[in-house]
Amino acid sequence: MKNYCIFIMTLVLMTSCSDFLELEPEHQISEGSFYQNANDFETALIGSYSGLQNLHNTALVYLGELTTDNAEIQWTSPTVSEVELDEVNFTPANGFLNTVWSISFTTVSRSNNILSRLDDVEMNESVKNQIRGEALFLRAYGYFNLVRTFGPVPVVDVAFRSPAEINSYDMSRKPVDQVYTLIEQDLIQAATLLNGVAALGKSRASTGAANTLLGKLYLQTSKTFI
Repeated sequence: MKNYCIFIMTLVLMTSCSDFLELEPEHQISEGSFYQNANDFETALIGSYSGLQNLHNTALVYLGELTTDNAEIQWTSPTVSEVELDEVNFTPANGFLNTVWSISFTTVSRSNNILSRLDDVEMNESVKNQIRGEALFLRAYGYFNLVRTFGPVPVVDVAFRSPAEINSYDMSRKPVDQVYTLIEQDLIQAATLLNGVAALGKSRASTGAANTLLGKLYLQTSKTFI
């Protein structure tokens, strides 16, 4: 009888301890526990904006200036990447080109993650429109830098949930016109969704920012509208 009681108590203790031992990593955020409310989406948006800092500190400036007559290397011991830009003789290892590629596609990917999960969460519709508008603007901005720098690039407007989805997706480079079409659609929708949204910081996307980038797109493509 004594042994039987010990056996029962052991089972109870093992059962009660199983949930106690199955802990979520406290230093990590998983997709399963994230994107649950407006604050989570706000955090995701801030992360997308934050990534742009490394894009603007040198990469876009050097690509836009050193490759033209506007600027030239006048400092000692330039890097190989800087010399390549100055001589307009690029290699696949150029650090500035790789920065634009990786950060822009990271911004696109983060925007796709936000857009793909937004409809699954209940929140104020005006807040949802703001989040969607900002994510669309960021995706368009990422592709605007990509297409102007590299020409034809892969067009990805979905969020992947598994390696199999990535492997089955068409990652071939798409014509420039197709990339610009996606950018135009995103910016028009972003301008509409962000219209009237107040209290956003000056570093955040807005209707004015979306329309300004749309204007640059039309200048870039020589597209005219009445």
